[in-house]
Amino acid sequence: MLYRKIISIGVVLAIGTFAFAQSEFTNKDYNRHIELIKKRDVNISDINKTVILSKPFVIITDINTSSIRDETEEIVQLSIKTFKGLFFKNNPKNITDIWILKDRESYIKFNHAFLNSTGRDDVAGYYMRDKNALVLDITTGIGTIIHEMVHSFMDNNFPNAPAWFEEGLASLYEGTISTDDGLVGDLNWRLPLLKETIRADKLKSFKLLSDTNTSEFYDDNSIAINYAQSRYLFYYLQEKGLLLEYYNTALANIKDDPTCYKSLQKVLKSKDMEKFTQEWKDYILGLENWMHYVERMSL
Repeated sequence: MLYRKIISIGVVLAIGTFAFAQSEFTNKDYNRHIELIKKRDVNISDINKTVILSKPFVIITDINTSSIRDETEEIVQLSIKTFKGLFFKNNPKNITDIWILKDRESYIKFNHAFLNSTGRDDVAGYYMRDKNALVLDITTGIGTIIHEMVHSFMDNNFPNAPAWFEEGLASLYEGTISTDDGLVGDLNWRLPLLKETIRADKLKSFKLLSDTNTSEFYDDNSIAINYAQSRYLFYYLQEKGLLLEYYNTALANIKDDPTCYKSLQKVLKSKDMEKFTQEWKDYILGLENWMHYVERMSL
């Protein structure tokens, strides 16, 4: 039984282990990769880790409940189906590991053993390109995995996408519903901050958002609202049937439009972005109150 509602409460980045310099792999490649994982001396818990091949990913977990493991694998496969069906022609460049830890204690223990660092202890999970892996504390929700899977696909499909664009797409899928066609972005916990900022008239323009470089996007003082604004632009495009067109237009024009702003104008068929922004703000403010939504979906 798939999770009908997926709600993630953390922001993640991702990690992997053994890399191969190609994007398609044989069963022999996967088997060799799995054997290396099993021989690793990283002790992620007192329970033996389970390794699950979920092409093009490998799931490694210390969860000892088979039903949770099965549901997690289903979500990974549904995410792959969704992303490859919509956006991505290529698999991740390297075999990518998804480390799913059963609780916070196990997650922190893994971080210290694998990274020799405490720098990731306060986040729900993360993605590290140089290690080709995603790491997640499952108690924070499965949405983090889906978010980070987008990054692993983007690396081999749209590697020069600006941070705001990539995080907008990735964060769209950190809160989803499952449909017959795959996963669809839904309302999530970033909405209240966005509404609050709109009402306070403190939201930057989309031109300024798209002009942010990577360090500016992830700046501690603005990272939360940058994520929220980016996510809900992509949510709006999804709901208006423009998401795939925007992705393809931005990809095709990235050389001449490195911020993806002109592509946005083209897809919206609007040169008057102030008018669009006001319409978008009105749309966002009209969305259901987040807590009312959570309460209704829990009934």
